[in-house]
Amino acid sequence: MRTLLVCLLAVTAAMAETETYKLSLAQRSEVAGKQLEPGNYKLEIDGQKACFRMGRTAVEVPVQRGEATEMVKTTQIRYQTGGAMYRITEIQPKGTQVRLKF
Repeated sequence: MRTLLVCLLAVTAAMAETETYKLSLAQRSEVAGKQLEPGNYKLEIDGQKACFRMGRTAVEVPVQRGEATEMVKTTQIRYQTGGAMYRITEIQPKGTQVRLKF
């Protein structure tokens, strides 16, 4: 019985560490050298990994999580442009002070 309780606590703790956000990309973008098509994504942050999910497509990249000075009302995506590609450098999800750097 104790083993079951310990396992349930471990699973609950692991699930609590994953943060999930929703975001939309209007144009083809690149993050950490991987391409993302335009569309609606679910962004899952687990430690130092970020996973962009859209349908059956999943793109996993490294991420650095930081804190912003203020909360934003809409999701902010910062790009670095070069040529025809938009490279995502930072995302701040709406309603949070979370800053994700790629």
